Amino acid sequence: MGLVVDLVEVDFFKIDRELRQEKETMKMSDDNPFLIPEMDPTLRKQIQECNWQVVNVTTPANYFHVLRRQIHREFRKPLIVMSPKNLLRHKDCKSNLSEFDDVQGHPGFDKQGTRFKRLIKDQNDHSLLEEGIRLLVLCSGKVYYELDEERKKVGAKDIAICRVEQLCPFPYDLIQRELKRYPTVKHKMS
Repeated sequence: MGLVVDLVEVDFFKIDRELRQEKETMKMSDDNPFLIPEMDPTLRKQIQECNWQVVNVTTPANYFHVLRRQIHREFRKPLIVMSPKNLLRHKDCKSNLSEFDDVQGHPGFDKQGTRFKRLIKDQNDHSLLEEGIRLLVLCSGKVYYELDEERKKVGAKDIAICRVEQLCPFPYDLIQRELKRYPTVKHKMS
C-alpha cells in the first residue's frame, strides 16, 4: 500500500498552526513552484518525480478515492493527508453514495467519474465557458466551505470557487484548464 500519514488537526488547535504545518510540509517537497512541468497524458512522470504526495481533501468520496488510489498504484510514494478533523462534522461536507461507484445517471456522477479529483470545479451550475464570472478563487481544505457559505449569504453569482485537493505534485494542467474556462476573470485569488 505504501506509507499514509494522516495529519488530522483537532479542533482546539489554532488555524495558524495548521497553516504552519502545511507550509513546513510543502517546504520539504521537491515540487518546483517556478517550473511548470510537461504533462504527459498518464500524469505518471510528474507523480514519479516528486518525493511524496500531499493532499487536503474536502469530501468523503475524495478521501476514499485517494486511499484507493494509493493502494492500486503500481509504484509507491508516501501520501500525506492534511484534512482537519472538524470537517467530518461540517453540514456541507458530504458525498452522495453514487460518488463512490461508476454507475451513470446517479446525482453524484460527473465527467470525471469516480476517482480521486485533484481539483474540484466550482459546484454551481456553470457551463464549459463562463462569461459572467469576475472572480476566480483557488483554495484548499475547509476554507472552501467558509467561502462558499459567505458567497451564498451575499448572493454573489459572479464568483467561482475551485478546490485544489492535491497540493503536491501541484495540478498545473487542471489549473490551466480552469483558467481557460473563465475568460472574463479580472482577479484570480489563491
